[in-house]
Amino acid sequence: MEILDLKFAGVPIWLLLLIGCIFYNGRYAYREWRKDRDTARELDEAQRRFKAEHE
Repeated sequence: MEILDLKFAGVPIWLLLLIGCIFYNGRYAYREWRKDRDTARELDEAQRRFKAEHE
């Protein structure tokens, strides 16, 4: 297919798209991981406070 032969500055377009997709999805996954980590820390802190009050 001729579309796979397209190049930008000597780099195949499909490779640029692949790198862009990986970067975008990696950034999104990192943000979600960071948000989940913060939520887990809040839950752990609430559990510690609950146990301290009720033991």
